[in-house]
Amino acid sequence: MEKSTRIKEILQSKAAAFIMAAAIILIALLARLEVIEPLIILFVIYCSLSFAKKGAVYSTIFAISVLAIQDLYNLQIDIAQYLIEVSVIIIASFYIYKSTSSLKTLNFELRERVKELTGLYRISEAAESSKTDLDQLLNEVVQGIPPSYQFSKDCEARIIYQGNEYQTSNFRETEWSQQNPLKINNKEVGKIEVVYLEQHPVQDQGTVFLKEEFDLLNSITAKITNILKNLEQEKEIKEQRRFLS
Repeated sequence: MEKSTRIKEILQSKAAAFIMAAAIILIALLARLEVIEPLIILFVIYCSLSFAKKGAVYSTIFAISVLAIQDLYNLQIDIAQYLIEVSVIIIASFYIYKSTSSLKTLNFELRERVKELTGLYRISEAAESSKTDLDQLLNEVVQGIPPSYQFSKDCEARIIYQGNEYQTSNFRETEWSQQNPLKINNKEVGKIEVVYLEQHPVQDQGTVFLKEEFDLLNSITAKITNILKNLEQEKEIKEQRRFLS
């Protein structure tokens, strides 16, 4: 896993892009136009995927320059043909950039939804494994919240229930937080709080949290509330049975 990540980092580095660009220039001086055009298109795709908008713009400028260099080097200067080639490259680059941007957005959204669903699944799993052990349940739940968030590495969480606190190891109160009350029978019995330890880009409602993360916290709150209600009911039933016996 680490090896594949390292290879990906190398391929997406500026050094790799410069090496590819140098290779394309060399090929342009030695090969025919029919050979270089597909390579240029592939290079634009690569730059758009690796470096987003800047990659698309710079690789397009590079592609136009390479075509000019090749024509000048081979003394085959045909202004009409050159303008056609440039137009094709610009149009292709635009559509490549739009397509890769859409794919990146879709990929990001899918990853975030998977993280959110995984977080909710962990809560259900914790409820099943801990049964009636409330401390174990809330400790497991609070540990499972940060991985569901966009910037999980500096995300921390805390649950307060009936005066008891359950929190992740580095939790501290910050200005970048969201919280929901825990209510049972319309009575507030605690709260869930999620914080970021550092500033992040503004997302929804002027906060650093995504709209989906507000929805996620609502879902987590509802799920925990139902679990706590069930535990309270089980506790009452046990007490009634003990009283009757």
